[in-house]
Amino acid sequence: MISEKLFRSISDIAEINPETTNSGWNGREIAYIDIGSVGCRTFSNKPKSMIYDDAPSRARRVVQHGDILISTVRPNRRSMIQILDPKKNTVASTGFALLRPKRLEDSDYLLAIISNRQFTLELEMLAYGAAYPAVSVNDICRIPVYIPASKIRDKISDILRPMHQIFLKDFSEVSYNTISTIFKSWFIDFDPVKAKEKGLFPFGMGEETAALFPSSFEYTELGSIPNGWKWGNLGDMATLSKKTINPKKKSNKYFHYYSIPAFDARKIPILTSGDDIESNKYLIEHNCVLLSKLNPRFNRVWMINDLNEETSISSTEFLPWVPKDGFSTSFLYGLMSSYSFRWAMEGRVTGTTGSHQRVRPNDCASIPCVIPPIEVIEKFNHATEAIFLHIKYSENLKEEITKLYDILTPKLISGQLKVN
Repeated sequence: MISEKLFRSISDIAEINPETTNSGWNGREIAYIDIGSVGCRTFSNKPKSMIYDDAPSRARRVVQHGDILISTVRPNRRSMIQILDPKKNTVASTGFALLRPKRLEDSDYLLAIISNRQFTLELEMLAYGAAYPAVSVNDICRIPVYIPASKIRDKISDILRPMHQIFLKDFSEVSYNTISTIFKSWFIDFDPVKAKEKGLFPFGMGEETAALFPSSFEYTELGSIPNGWKWGNLGDMATLSKKTINPKKKSNKYFHYYSIPAFDARKIPILTSGDDIESNKYLIEHNCVLLSKLNPRFNRVWMINDLNEETSISSTEFLPWVPKDGFSTSFLYGLMSSYSFRWAMEGRVTGTTGSHQRVRPNDCASIPCVIPPIEVIEKFNHATEAIFLHIKYSENLKEEITKLYDILTPKLISGQLKVN
């Protein structure tokens, strides 16, 4: 039986909010971490670079290597992260509690404690406030946690550290960025056309592909586009799927739930019982792209290529777009993740408050886009085919490691599983 003396407060191994900014920070360039940029053990968006004087008033918590951040607002969202090798002058929102290990070696152990689902449940029970349930620093320190001798904590950390490093590395990010980069070069900046217009051969492109691009532009009311190409809109390229399902009526089933929190946490759908889902959801189809209509300033585009169509559902905050004949999910992803498309969505938002701005589906479908010839799109699809395979492998690997972590961690940090 484990001695009760081994259950103590997090404050026994960590300092809480030890350092804040002051007027001496004026004029410094900072990297700012806000609550919206942090998922569960991973960044959903990179810290924002800005001048401290222009930063939000909540940008106060000074961040160092090994610190742990946990959101004190809506603890059920499980926004928490370990900070490794941060940029100089990294600052976090006061919406986080910052835990600084008294021994740097305890950083991984602290992350394991706060990312344990049991810890989240206890925070939820302590939360106050109906619209924005929150907890205090005192609440975080009030929960008894298993703190064995430092040698045992070090052994547990050695087991968990490699998994923590995988959570922080978004292996598929490079692949998604590659798709976006190729799309931007071909269909927004028109680099191959510009090169041929100057009498140059398009860089990094085969002869067969280069031959499909024209060598001149034509002027239109919406701007210059490659000769022979045309203007259209998103609705010309994709259809909005409107199949819905009420998971409550299938309470004996489990669903792969694609939600905003799941995207922000680690871009992995959450396996959820129908009993736990309150309202109608979209029943999403194979080979579609989920585009968030909520707060388009955040780049939430989810490419779906491998799913069970009977059990895969999405929040209605996402719009599921299915490519029409001749187009593809990679083409739609490149388009929807581009800055110009996101800028167009921001110009179509409804709602007055920043946290509840949305874009109506019809307004989204009307966004103008350049439509290249089908032969060029086919070459783009072929160029991105291998990237798809890498994304699928990376996401499956991360999902399996997450499952292992969620099974292993509670036993390690409760003393149920001994280490030697």
